[in-house]
Amino acid sequence: MKTLCITGSVQSRLDPFAENLGKAGASAARPTTRDQEMTIAAWHRKVLATQKDHASVPSTSAPGHVWEQLVGEIFLANHNQPLWYWADTGSTLLLDFWFNFDPNTFFLLLHTSPHEALMDAIEHGADTLEVLQNALDDWYQRTRQMLRFHLRHPTRSILLDSNDALGQPDAYIDVLAQRWQLPLETIEIEQTWQNDPHHLTFYLVDKVLQNQPQALALHHEVQASLFLINDSKAPASKPELGDVVSDYLEARRLLQAGQADNDTLRQTLKAAQSQLADSNLALQDRQVQLANLETDHRHLQAQSEQYLQELSEIRSGLENSDQENRLLLEQLRHTLENLEKLAQEDRHKSQQLTELNVERNTLLSQIDLFAKEKTALAAVHDEQARLANERKTQIDTLSKEKAGLVAARDA
Repeated sequence: MKTLCITGSVQSRLDPFAENLGKAGASAARPTTRDQEMTIAAWHRKVLATQKDHASVPSTSAPGHVWEQLVGEIFLANHNQPLWYWADTGSTLLLDFWFNFDPNTFFLLLHTSPHEALMDAIEHGADTLEVLQNALDDWYQRTRQMLRFHLRHPTRSILLDSNDALGQPDAYIDVLAQRWQLPLETIEIEQTWQNDPHHLTFYLVDKVLQNQPQALALHHEVQASLFLINDSKAPASKPELGDVVSDYLEARRLLQAGQADNDTLRQTLKAAQSQLADSNLALQDRQVQLANLETDHRHLQAQSEQYLQELSEIRSGLENSDQENRLLLEQLRHTLENLEKLAQEDRHKSQQLTELNVERNTLLSQIDLFAKEKTALAAVHDEQARLANERKTQIDTLSKEKAGLVAARDA
């Protein structure tokens, strides 16, 4: 397993060359197996974030045991790859650490001129002299670190001009393969790199750098140590005044067009702001309506909760009523059974009463008959009594007559 550390002062120069290496057969660094977010780029960010002042931290400093353990896991995740690489400007501040960490790591140092570094900073948003000065200081620190490292370790590092390397990717990849016996394929890579700086920007940056002799001196010193496929490299030519003026006029035209567009945009913005004000008023009305609706909603919700409570109580009452109804139904069933028994008894008693009435009527008929017989017997008795009285009277009369006769006889 061999590893390539691609580093330099400008990230936008590292990525295209790393992409060309990938086309030639090298593999990009994989993250750790236990944490897919712990990539080599994330490792650099985290390590450098712990070092508040990069300028005060020498490249030979070790990041610490925990960080060494993490990067060991990254190397372990890539150990099955014949050749893998990473491209990160942060490595310029940790070159000695990487050199001592793994003897099979080789260093591809891509140099960028101070002009190009400042133009890259402008392209990425630098808009004050202070920001440009910070970008130049950063370029100076990283470039000095790379030059010193290369001079100490020329066998494991190569210092290339980024424009030259990106302009001839096939040739430089062949050089790397032969220099360190790297398993890279010899293929024809389409040349897509174009270094066409804006003349006016270059002119202004050059004027700024004329007051930075230290940066220019370092740039010239690096040029003396660059590996070049062609022994002599034509120095970067400064733009002609006519090109600068043309760029200025074009920039002025674009500025005026932009100002016209800005005027149109201002009018559009004013109209939009007016619409926005109207919309805000409408929104306020909607918010008031919404507040009222929310109040109504809360009231309705309170009523709903009250109704739900009442419904719950009603349901509870219904459950109790249902239980009572079941008890009442059971009692009704028993009552019906008792009524049925009583009805049966009533029918039986009615039948008995009918029979008794029949017997009573029979007895009454007999009583009437007996009464008639009694009346007849009474009449017979009265007749007999009358006859008896008459006979008694007759007897008394006869007795008197007899007594008179006896008295008359005795006399």
